[in-house]
Amino acid sequence: MWKMTELEQILFEKLELANEQNKQLTEQLVLLTEQVQLLTQKLFGRSSEKSKMIPPVENQLSLFTDEDLNLFNEAEIDQDKRAPEISHLEDLKMKRRTIGQKEKMIKELPVVNVNCLLHEEECHCEWCNTELKIIGKEEVRQEVEFIPAHLKVRIIMRYAYECPTCKKDSADVIVKAPTPAPVIPRSLASASSVAWLMHQKFELSIPFYRQEKEWCLWQNKSTELCSVRVQSFATKKSLPATR
Repeated sequence: MWKMTELEQILFEKLELANEQNKQLTEQLVLLTEQVQLLTQKLFGRSSEKSKMIPPVENQLSLFTDEDLNLFNEAEIDQDKRAPEISHLEDLKMKRRTIGQKEKMIKELPVVNVNCLLHEEECHCEWCNTELKIIGKEEVRQEVEFIPAHLKVRIIMRYAYECPTCKKDSADVIVKAPTPAPVIPRSLASASSVAWLMHQKFELSIPFYRQEKEWCLWQNKSTELCSVRVQSFATKKSLPATR
């Protein structure tokens, strides 16, 4: 008769032990799965099914007592009584977003196309190195771009004209082109800057000290200089410059 060696005996015993542990774990998994199903049915089952009891499984342990489960059922029944009844299916329909709403929002804005092209070194076929040709384009998306306010200096240049014929007769006839009148004499203020200042102050209720910070960002200047500039724009026009 064939006899197992000592090593084979040890391996056989370990195999039997592993099979037994696997069997126990499988039974435990089945019990836990049934408990989860029972609890889920009790908590989230339909109202008509709340009173129905699922027959207990042999040797199955329950996570909750019958008294605990009854508390859940009573809470659900009470909630169902207070919940309003829905008489029409139309009330369940979700409101759909109006088609073309985005187009209506941006139809008055100027449009700038951003063309995405291949770089020159990429315009060659990767197989035969032939130069690629454009065959079409498609719209990928639309974006609304915000362009923050910025400052620039406008230098008002006035040209002078003279009559060459009269100059030959030693008569100087010089004519200067007219220029627009300044908003504030001997000031850097322009009509647009003063209008923006007053718009923020009196229509948007933004005090001058907050506007100073914004002007400093535009000019990259110190707060003190911007404060003097903003205040002077207001006071020279006989407008209240309160903060």
